[in-house]
Amino acid sequence: MENQTSSFKFSLNLGLITGIIVVVYSLIMYVLEVPIDSFLNRWAGLVFYIVAMFWGVSTWKKKHSNGFVSFGKAYGIAFRVAFFALIIGTLYLILMVTVIDPSLIDLIKDTQEQSLIDQGYSGEQLDQALKYAQMFVTPAGMAIMSLVSMTIIFALVALIPAAIMKKEEPLA
Repeated sequence: MENQTSSFKFSLNLGLITGIIVVVYSLIMYVLEVPIDSFLNRWAGLVFYIVAMFWGVSTWKKKHSNGFVSFGKAYGIAFRVAFFALIIGTLYLILMVTVIDPSLIDLIKDTQEQSLIDQGYSGEQLDQALKYAQMFVTPAGMAIMSLVSMTIIFALVALIPAAIMKKEEPLA
């Protein structure tokens, strides 16, 4: 049980650090006025999560388990690091759209509408799609969708560092 608690605490600490880095990155993108639908805002931030997953498993393996780590332990560390960082990022998202810049909600809605128009939606079809999509463009809706969707994504992505970095201890 000691080892599980230690890996949990290790993952928590690295996840909090990663979450803070993601928040700082997001603030920089906000201050630089990088469009919210740009590659830098949408996908480049994920690099921090993925790097933290690999770094977490690698560090655990080197410093806490004599160079060995099972697939399960590696997966748990990678997933928890990303999940704890995601919680920090989600809290930041709520703070951003409720306190720092509530006008972002309208910008997101406008971006959604333009995206749908670019996809060929018009008239009643556009109205229906916007009605459905904008149900989720509230601070609570965005937080829930972010947590659920990214948890699923991180659960899958964590398989990669776990599979690559696992190294079972020899049976002697």
